[in-house]
Amino acid sequence: MGAQSPAPSGAALVVAARGYDRANQFDSARGGYEAAALVLPPIADWLLLRAAGVTPDSAARARDYANISLPAARGRIPWTEAQARERMGDAAGAARLYDSLGAPVDAFRNDATVLALAADSASRRALCGRIVAYIIAHSGTAGARGAVDVLDHTCSPLPLPSELVVARSAAASGPLPRALAAFDRLAAEPGAPTLAPEESEAYGVVLSRSHRDTDAARVFGTLTQAGIPAPLMHAAQYQRARALVAEGDKAQGTRLLRTLIRTAPHDTAAADALMLLADLATDERDDAGARRDFLQVARRFPSSPLAARAQFRAALIAFIGAGPARGGSAAAAREWDLLGKTYPGAPDATAALYWSGRAWARAGRVARAAERWRSVLASDPLSYYATLSARRLHLTDSLSARAGDTTERAVPPYMTAALQRASLLDSLGMAVEAHFEIDRVVRQAGDTPDAILAAGDALVRAGEAARAVGLGWRLVGLANGAARDPRVLRLIYPLAFADTLALDARARGLDPALVAAVIREESAFNPRAVSGVGARGLMQVMPSIGRQLAEARRLGPWDPALLDDPGINLSLGVAHLATFQSQEGGSLERTLAAYNAGPSRVRLWAAKRGADDPEVFVERIPFTDTRDYVRAIVHGRDVYAALYGL
Repeated sequence: MGAQSPAPSGAALVVAARGYDRANQFDSARGGYEAAALVLPPIADWLLLRAAGVTPDSAARARDYANISLPAARGRIPWTEAQARERMGDAAGAARLYDSLGAPVDAFRNDATVLALAADSASRRALCGRIVAYIIAHSGTAGARGAVDVLDHTCSPLPLPSELVVARSAAASGPLPRALAAFDRLAAEPGAPTLAPEESEAYGVVLSRSHRDTDAARVFGTLTQAGIPAPLMHAAQYQRARALVAEGDKAQGTRLLRTLIRTAPHDTAAADALMLLADLATDERDDAGARRDFLQVARRFPSSPLAARAQFRAALIAFIGAGPARGGSAAAAREWDLLGKTYPGAPDATAALYWSGRAWARAGRVARAAERWRSVLASDPLSYYATLSARRLHLTDSLSARAGDTTERAVPPYMTAALQRASLLDSLGMAVEAHFEIDRVVRQAGDTPDAILAAGDALVRAGEAARAVGLGWRLVGLANGAARDPRVLRLIYPLAFADTLALDARARGLDPALVAAVIREESAFNPRAVSGVGARGLMQVMPSIGRQLAEARRLGPWDPALLDDPGINLSLGVAHLATFQSQEGGSLERTLAAYNAGPSRVRLWAAKRGADDPEVFVERIPFTDTRDYVRAIVHGRDVYAALYGL
């Protein structure tokens, strides 16, 4: 008699069941999940929930639900029931249940399935009307975006009035190509409803965002005619000028901006026009002209959100132009001090405080400079400017001395069990269920500093560093001094894959602390992170870039899914970052700006006056997102070096 085959492991049973599940072989899938539940008791409830999801018989599903006791799993029972009804062909029942769960888009999808089977044109028209009404009521929301997708699949071709509803909503919530297609159709088809001025403005913005600048200038031009309300006309004049500049006609764009400022001197669009003219002047190294325009914004629009930024940038130009002259430096310092008093809550207030210190130091007022920098450290200790202030004060960061506290805090047993279940679920390819377990841990982290620290530490150790960041920020808002506590900072600045990260970084001549800061900013150490444009993994590598890097290193057949592997993503991302560092001559700030916005833009920004000073270069980056990105990583690099000794 031959030897018996060994019983399949729990992992093998789950893998097999998931395969049957994907193939819609329901009986085999149910059997696999049930068998796995017997040998994997910690996650049996989740496996029974999956078994119920592939069970045609509602009574059998009910028996499965009755045996589920884990709170996180019980919370998913109604959703599993709705999904099971949908999979088993009970679209009407699924629609009713989704509707009761507050998921109208899922309900619409199932109602559409019912109508497709019935071929009832009157009911179809009624459903299309309900979906359109939902989009109108929720225009510009994520729900409306999902409803547009159902509408397109169910009701295409859309009547032109419905296309206009879609255009309005998609212009606000996306997807951008859908908004563009809707507006283009409305512009081209005879009999389409005439766009209202606000809708034409939205069309112009969509065209600009789609880089169709010539078309955008034309559409905005239609809003500069008589009869258009003045605020909208002025906004369109500004947007038209921007589109002309973007398409390369700077001369015409500049003339339109100057005309707008002259004819509508008190309209907020004139403030936008002055800011754009100042940016264009700095590109041409005309800092005197740029400063005049910035000061006009600050004087003429003191209540505008642009006023503080304009005042800051005007003072920066004064500082750059003053050179070593003490009088000019003191004048710039006074301008920054005035900004802090006038706009204490503005985003640029901390920057003004730091730069006031730099200007006073150059004017020979060392004590006054130190006072400004100490104020930055006291008021905004987690900022980029706190990092710069500490360097200016030659402080040895006390964070390093205290960072050695790695005491593991007691974690409640239920939390430990939940994290263990999440780890097991994730290893078996049940990432959705793992996510629900982690969600519950985060929700139940408690409201005392010790409890939140314990939960955060446990999440980091469990490989859920990205989820610990929010708990760290919760502590900063909860406890005085938390922003200077290394235990809290290790949650806000988590570290994972440390050994691999350090090896890859050093092999490419990069600072491991810098790589850690880049990963935190890009993905918060979530190896499965995917951006809206498709960048993937720890370092948010675009698949096209990943392919080039992988082929250059002969890594074998390319599959974008390889970017989800932390080791591969780190290797490729670090190589990509090192390329920028080499191209930018080792400049940290320019390397980061190039990594985020591209080297061609960095060449333009590096040509601005004063940009040989790295801190000035950062301040003169005109893109807010890129400027914030560089500042966050420069600060983060120092934090990682202090916390982890990288």
